[in-house]
Amino acid sequence: MDWEGMLAILLIFGGPILVVFVVCLFRFLKSRMQHKEILAAIEKGVAIPDLRTAKPLIPRWITNIALGIALIVLSPAFVLHGIGTSGMKGLESLKTVLIYNTAFPTLICFSIGLFFLIRGLLLRKHEKDNQPPKPPTAG
Repeated sequence: MDWEGMLAILLIFGGPILVVFVVCLFRFLKSRMQHKEILAAIEKGVAIPDLRTAKPLIPRWITNIALGIALIVLSPAFVLHGIGTSGMKGLESLKTVLIYNTAFPTLICFSIGLFFLIRGLLLRKHEKDNQPPKPPTAG
């Protein structure tokens, strides 16, 4: 038997399953802890805030804009990594590295970053348009 091959197959297919299992386990434990805290608060007679209506601390549009800018700034790193690992011997190999080895990951990262940037700007505009008007102040 080829133990190394079997181990590689086990790690390739079992690794992602293990990651998903660990994430689900921690979510379950967090949820169970929240339920225990809620039950303890009910027993003591403490008012419980509605957890579903709690607003996030950071508006969603700020998170989207920050993620978009980070991905756009990160996208040239693929080109720099490709140039650094290619051991260029001339201009022809530089073209090969830039076009074939790094263009696709760079384009994907830049496109996703641009998507999040535009989404954040649209969410910001939507929030500003849907805010209730401020009452006039007596002056």
